[in-house]
Amino acid sequence: MSEKARKKDIMIIQPNAVTNARYDYCQVEKDIMYFIIAAMQKQMNAALVEQDIYKNIELELKIKDVAKANNYNKLREHVENLMKKPISYYYNRQNRTFKINTNLICSSSYEVDGKFIIFIPKMAVPVLLNMSAGFTAYNKTIALTLPSLYAKRMYEICCRWKDKGFYRVSLFEFRKMFCLENKHLQTIELRKKVLDVSQRLLDKHADVTFTYELRKEGDSRSFNWLYLWITCRWMEENKKEMHAAYQTVFYFLFELYRNSKAHEITDMLLDRGELKRAADRIKRLKIDVNKGRVKRHGVSQYTMKILQEEFKIPKEILGECYKQLKQREAMDKLLTKLIIKEQKKIKEKGEKVKG
Repeated sequence: MSEKARKKDIMIIQPNAVTNARYDYCQVEKDIMYFIIAAMQKQMNAALVEQDIYKNIELELKIKDVAKANNYNKLREHVENLMKKPISYYYNRQNRTFKINTNLICSSSYEVDGKFIIFIPKMAVPVLLNMSAGFTAYNKTIALTLPSLYAKRMYEICCRWKDKGFYRVSLFEFRKMFCLENKHLQTIELRKKVLDVSQRLLDKHADVTFTYELRKEGDSRSFNWLYLWITCRWMEENKKEMHAAYQTVFYFLFELYRNSKAHEITDMLLDRGELKRAADRIKRLKIDVNKGRVKRHGVSQYTMKILQEEFKIPKEILGECYKQLKQREAMDKLLTKLIIKEQKKIKEKGEKVKG
């Protein structure tokens, strides 16, 4: 796709609640959702969402909007299916969290010339319009032309996290989001039918793509986490540099913490304008380790010192790194065993005295 062609494309601004929502749509039904969000884009206003009174929204849908073939009956079938299929999402309002179950379309009418009038239910309005919890911007043309439902959803996820270049999600949550609780249960099937297909299609058609890795974490004997590394194409040079700096810092800190603390600290450095300097400092640290100037077993402690002294990250925000946490847990377990052992000795001694 040329630069000129990309500039003419329409960008869909989609609330993150939709990106993360759970729904089981086919490819055409997902395209109808794209049409609905694009048609409502001008109404995407947090103030509107916060109003107490909603009303059903009426939209006109034509076959050419979502279907390549002029198949009136097929489109009607998909619209009717959407009236039956639920969509679930979480909605925050006035410091309270609600789980909403609704449909994307509550009713519809048809005309013989190929026009459909569809009605969006008022309970679906918040998820389609609420931008206050963040949003995902993606290319409508690319989203519509991707020939796979899974690729479409992976495209949305990549677009949401492209600025960070990384996304980590538990396989439980990923399966729930994609309605895969009872599908492709074997890892090889999940790779082949969902992840590999999506990766190949995004490589070929999209402006973002990804590589991935499945990992076993904690005491799990099976894969329980999905890691995505996201790459943007056609990115401006200064954005490429910032993107690379973010990845350098985040990956290094993630190996140190192995939890969300890596995101928190990297984002803090980004907000302070210190990200590039931090990336350069990490590169120098790696050189020092390779040349033996810094011992490998002391990297964690040395990094914490750098973050605190050179980048002024408060100690309470730094918290404990993974190594420190494991050492403390080991000490706690040992102490617990010693206490139990001592209590057992005291108990046995007391029983002997009584005897």
